[in-house]
Amino acid sequence: METFVVIAYEDGGLFGRSYLVSVCDSQFIAQRYADNEASSTRGKYGCRVYRKLMNAPISDLDTLVYQTRTK
Repeated sequence: METFVVIAYEDGGLFGRSYLVSVCDSQFIAQRYADNEASSTRGKYGCRVYRKLMNAPISDLDTLVYQTRTK
């Protein structure tokens, strides 16, 4: 089963602070979570949505499908 993982990154960077926002079964819903989270942090955190197979280890099959911008 495909899942979509939403992660927020401080200032959009991968090596700063980050946290899990949501895990969804719909890309559309995951994108809305990402947009809402980025808006609620006033652009301090950018969000990325990854497509992932449920219960699978981290692999090259995980793909970035959506990204918000930081201010």
